[in-house]
Amino acid sequence: GKDIFIMKVSISGDSLWSEAFGFAGDDVANCIREKSDGGLIILGTTDHSEAGQDKNNLIVISTNSTGKGPVNKTFGGEGDDYGYDLRVLPDRYLITGTYERNGVSNAYLVKLKTNIFDTPSFEKYFGDATITSGNAVFVKQDGTIAICGSSGINGNRNILFIKTDTSGELITMENYGGAGDQWASALDGTADGGFIIAGSNEFDGNALITLLKISGDG
Repeated sequence: GKDIFIMKVSISGDSLWSEAFGFAGDDVANCIREKSDGGLIILGTTDHSEAGQDKNNLIVISTNSTGKGPVNKTFGGEGDDYGYDLRVLPDRYLITGTYERNGVSNAYLVKLKTNIFDTPSFEKYFGDATITSGNAVFVKQDGTIAICGSSGINGNRNILFIKTDTSGELITMENYGGAGDQWASALDGTADGGFIIAGSNEFDGNALITLLKISGDG
């Protein structure tokens, strides 16, 4: 199967070291960040499961600064769950992805403590009867959390924007788009307190890069 692979390169692009992690099946990394102690935190998806889990699950891997001493924890349930993006806070980690509940995937937000084995500060699910996905997460200086992704079914997906308070309680959830598929894959804050979203928009059978600027209220 596939393994998660990380590599440190110099400023000139030379390889300094590399490490691989994985189980018997497929393991994929979607995001890597540097921790406050210089170590690394990785988020991805694995088909390895722990008690109460099945199919695909989110996986968080924590290592030292050279990729050594990895420890990992999986998150998921009885459906297919995927990890896409994470942010490092002074004393926490925020991760987002999708979590399948009752046969429908919801956007998933988890606030982890620096010890990833501790009980999460919170786990939140956002969505309705349609498929929703959290593809990127951003935290404003006041602690407000924003997620972007997609909602709907293939062929009729819209860009999804979610804003929560510091405890993950929903403030607003908005959809943007028209006919065809639109989805968001990157998110950042802007100097005026708003947000900028990057993604894709299907137009006449072609997928075009899309930028969407929204206010701080969504």
